[in-house]
Amino acid sequence: MNTSSTLTLLTSETSTTSYFDGEFDALIGLLPQTTTGAYWQGYTSKLASIQDVAF
Repeated sequence: MNTSSTLTLLTSETSTTSYFDGEFDALIGLLPQTTTGAYWQGYTSKLASIQDVAF
């Protein structure tokens, strides 16, 4: 009896850099992937909304 199994892993080779990806990365504490475009705007927007500002 010859049985073999093959495992195929699906990977994404493209990096998503939308506004919402930036918000999500900032929310969970990841470092930014890029500092330009919609991704960066989402990242900095989320940081501003979750950080306390002491005056």
